[in-house]
Amino acid sequence: MAYFYVYASLARIAFGETSGEGRYKPWQIRFAAVSGLCATALGIVVAFVPSRQVESVWRFEIKMFVSCAAFLAAAAALFKYYSRHKIRTDVITAGAQF
Repeated sequence: MAYFYVYASLARIAFGETSGEGRYKPWQIRFAAVSGLCATALGIVVAFVPSRQVESVWRFEIKMFVSCAAFLAAAAALFKYYSRHKIRTDVITAGAQF
């Protein structure tokens, strides 16, 4: 999921207004973003396909979905917890003025 987030962020930049202002051309950044998203999505889909050694397909799929949901819930909880702790820039800038 981390790579999906990275390539989604790259796609947001690539299809934004400031695309291509750096070292790479806009089409190169867009190609990297789209191909990375496709490869990551394919990897996520393939991870949910059970191998031949799995005796119960339904048990395998339930374990996969529960595991993913647990990790996503933990990530969402940590994001929510740490997003409440904003850095107070007014205190930092006010303290720098002597």
